[in-house]
Amino acid sequence: MKKLMWVGICLLFAQTLWAQQTLQQFKAKTEPYYLTLEQENVKNFSCKFTSGEFINYIKDKVDKADSTFQFPLKFIWLAAGRAYYILQPFPKSFADTTRRVEAIKKVQMLKQLFQGFLMDWQKFGLASPFVDVPDSASLKAGKDTVTISFHFKDGDIEGDVKKVFTAGGEFIADVWTTNKMTIINYPHYYIGEGKWICRGWDTQIYENGAITTGISTQLDIRQVQDYWMPIEIDILAQTQANPDRKALTTIYLKDFQFDINIQPILNPTAAKPGSKPAK
Repeated sequence: MKKLMWVGICLLFAQTLWAQQTLQQFKAKTEPYYLTLEQENVKNFSCKFTSGEFINYIKDKVDKADSTFQFPLKFIWLAAGRAYYILQPFPKSFADTTRRVEAIKKVQMLKQLFQGFLMDWQKFGLASPFVDVPDSASLKAGKDTVTISFHFKDGDIEGDVKKVFTAGGEFIADVWTTNKMTIINYPHYYIGEGKWICRGWDTQIYENGAITTGISTQLDIRQVQDYWMPIEIDILAQTQANPDRKALTTIYLKDFQFDINIQPILNPTAAKPGSKPAK
């Protein structure tokens, strides 16, 4: 009986110590578990990207088009979290004003699609789960999970964020709540090189308490040079308004370069992940 009581006291003491850990302690212990470009000290990288829709558009509009025209944007990511987009050359036949305007609109749609993906990829794959957590965030430890909470404000939008981890440190939920909408992401990881690598996430969007949209993002991860990067991204969306209809969008990435010699010009038009494109 005394032995059982001692074990119980030890467990209670351990739980108390766990509950009293600080955000900084939990971050220091957990961050090394993740294999991200931030953890590997990559200063920057670039790649070209496109979508299945844009590839079909080029094939339809240009006879025997060079495949290079199927990747209209070059993406540059800096470790500080900044993102830049460089428009690639169009086919000569697009010199016509009407055709060029149409193509620019298609490219803008592609950019907005990628920016939506980038908002989550930044949190789950490029950087650690703590990339957007302020030092003032609170930490609450339960029996099986740890929840980090903080308030955010971005222009006219503000709300609350909760990031939920298992007791072992695996990131399992990301909850963003405003007065009208709640977005919940469930990231998925697998073990590579002894660390967690993000392979995708599921998203649920609620408006006024009712779920309106479900999105599943799956990454085809391959080793590019010395780093694990997605070369294909499948985004499957379903809405409550049309539950029998599922829309699949595919993004393709290629020509990765890491730690290139670049000198960014820091000005108001430089886009942060998830920000609106400059007008």
